[in-house]
Amino acid sequence: MKSINNLTSHKVFGLILLLFLATRITSNAGAYELAGYSWPTASTTFYVDIPGGDGLWNEAFETAMYQWSVDTVFQYYIVKDTYSDPCRAYDERNGVKFAASDCGDAWGKNTLAVTHIWYVGDTITETDIVFNANQHWDVYSGPWSYYANDFSRIAIHELGHALGLNHENSGIDSIMASYAGDIYLPQEDDIAGVAAIYGEPDTSYYRDWDGDGYGDTYSPYTTANRPSGYVINDWDCNDNDDTIHPGAAETRQDGIDQDCDGADVTNSKRTQVAKLYVATFNRAPADAGLEYWTNSSFTIEMIAESFFHQPETQTLYPAENTDTEFVQAIFNNLFNRDPLQAGLVYWVQALANGVPRYVMIEAVKNGAAGTDMIIMENKAEVGLYHANLGLSASNFYLYDITEDAATVEAAKQEVYDLYRQTID
Repeated sequence: MKSINNLTSHKVFGLILLLFLATRITSNAGAYELAGYSWPTASTTFYVDIPGGDGLWNEAFETAMYQWSVDTVFQYYIVKDTYSDPCRAYDERNGVKFAASDCGDAWGKNTLAVTHIWYVGDTITETDIVFNANQHWDVYSGPWSYYANDFSRIAIHELGHALGLNHENSGIDSIMASYAGDIYLPQEDDIAGVAAIYGEPDTSYYRDWDGDGYGDTYSPYTTANRPSGYVINDWDCNDNDDTIHPGAAETRQDGIDQDCDGADVTNSKRTQVAKLYVATFNRAPADAGLEYWTNSSFTIEMIAESFFHQPETQTLYPAENTDTEFVQAIFNNLFNRDPLQAGLVYWVQALANGVPRYVMIEAVKNGAAGTDMIIMENKAEVGLYHANLGLSASNFYLYDITEDAATVEAAKQEVYDLYRQTID
């Protein structure tokens, strides 16, 4: 009782023998503490009609109930605008209120709220929560204020008792600590405690008909444990063909979207602009930028000139570089190698004869053959995949992509992971 925000242990009514058994702490692998009793199913209902605050207390209490449902299997249900007196025992209706006393008993000096739990054996039959009306209350998040008690986090704490959690005072982060503080939501340890009582929440799995590791969005199955033949994702766009899935190698111009990015790879202007991004910046294009240049009336040559004058390009190809260094930089960006001596002499001579540097980038790109062409095509494929997923970041570089199809698949998986982060 050293602090104004001290939370007393909840009261448990029952036979004396059962009381001793119920309050004996259950040991477990986690730091959470279990009270030793629980609801027969992972849910219960509160009747909520707390006067005052222009509806603030009712809304905050309902939100507190919801916080236990976010990451656990337990569900609190609510009957709104219906009062059930928490001090009326044995009515088997869970109630909540502010009161000047704890159902006739004087409040402890530092007591904020008490949860009354009725049970038979180890099964809860009723639980009621009484808040100390003599204290000053408000609703807020963040650091604890000693000028006003946060009704929301105290409600979450008491609702933790109501589902079967005891106080947790080991020092680990927990909403169930005896002393209220800066923690205002259930923590990992609290969630683990609920799982220890009621089990893990069910998860949606998806049938993977073709066994490629990607599931069919139209065949969900919700259960606590993953069934055989099911996966956690629903990302497959054709679950009858194991060569078609996110990250699969794309076959160009075959009319099939192998990598599930929404389009087959073609040699359209969009592809040419993507290759120009590779040649100029050695990175994947952002969706908005690629869309703009593709739909513009500019020719590829005009776009190449515009790209060349961008600050990003000047960083990659500094004006002070010699013609030899410039050609070497183009080859490394496009093909991951230095030019052969004969090629280097040819391109340096072209620059000496007056070919502009921005034209040189396009010329080297268009002159690619053999392995060089495969590498450039692979980089462009990843760049298009990045843009087709609608990603806006412009710093996905393509240095690690070679003629090996595995490098394309790996890069596309990285892109897809970025995409999932934007929608999760």
